[in-house]
Amino acid sequence: MRGVEISGLKVYLAWGGRNKVTLTGLLDKLNDAASEAGTRIVVAIDEAQELIKATGFKVDVALAYAYDNLKSIKFILTGSKIGLLYRLIGIDNPKAPLFGRAMWEVKLSYFNRDQSIDFLVKGFEELNIKADIDEVEEAVEELDGIPGWLSLYGYYRIKKQHREALNEVKQTAEAMIISEAENFLKTRPQARARYVEMLKAIASGCDKWSTIKRAAESALGEPIPPKNYTEMLNNLTAAGLVEKRDDRYEVPDKLMKNAYMKLRA
Repeated sequence: MRGVEISGLKVYLAWGGRNKVTLTGLLDKLNDAASEAGTRIVVAIDEAQELIKATGFKVDVALAYAYDNLKSIKFILTGSKIGLLYRLIGIDNPKAPLFGRAMWEVKLSYFNRDQSIDFLVKGFEELNIKADIDEVEEAVEELDGIPGWLSLYGYYRIKKQHREALNEVKQTAEAMIISEAENFLKTRPQARARYVEMLKAIASGCDKWSTIKRAAESALGEPIPPKNYTEMLNNLTAAGLVEKRDDRYEVPDKLMKNAYMKLRA
C-alpha cells in the first residue's frame, strides 16, 4: 500500500528507506492540515493498550509530543484491558512520557438487569419488532449485561430464532475469551500452567490471595513462590483477564468463567 485517499485528502507514506515516515512527522502533517483548514482532527485508537507491543518506535513518546505541541489534534484511546491501558498512559509512573497529562476518562460498565432488558427491548422497537420478554430475559441472564454481547444477540436475533441466536453469541464469546487468554499465555510459556490454574481457581469462586494460591498449588502439585505469585496476579489483572475489587479477585461474568475452565495447562 502506498497511501490512502479520503474525500480528496491524499496521504502517502514511505515505511522504509531514506524517506521513511515517522509517527511524529505524520502527526505534524495532520496537525498542519487541520490548522490550515481551521478545524481539528480526532485520532481514535481502538484497543490502544496493544500499542505497548509495538516495536521500532515509542508510541507513548509520540503521543506526549502531540499532546504538548499539536493543538489541532485530539486523541481518543479505547481499550478493554484497563490495566495495560493505564500502563501505556503511565498514569502511576512519573517517568512515563504521558504522565500528568490531563485526560477525560469514560468507563463503560456492565448493564444491570433492568438496563439490559431495556437496551434489548428498545433496540428491537427501533426495528419495529415486538420483543418476546421471556426471550429477552433469558438472553440477559445468559449474557450477564455485557453491552457487546447483548448487541450481538440483537443482531443475530433479527435473522435467527432466539435459541440459535443465543447459542451463536455464547460460542462466539467463548472463542474470543479463550483466544484472548491464549494470547496472554503464549508470551509466558514457562508459567502457563500456573496462570491457567490461577484463572480456574478464580473462575470457580476463590477470591482471596490465599485461597487462590492454595487452590492453584493443589492443582499443580507444587508451591508457587509468594513474590512470583503476586506478580502473576497483578499481570492477570492488568491484562483484564480478572478484576480486583478491594482485596478480592473475580472473573466478572459467567461467559469468562466457563471459558477459563476449558483452558488447558
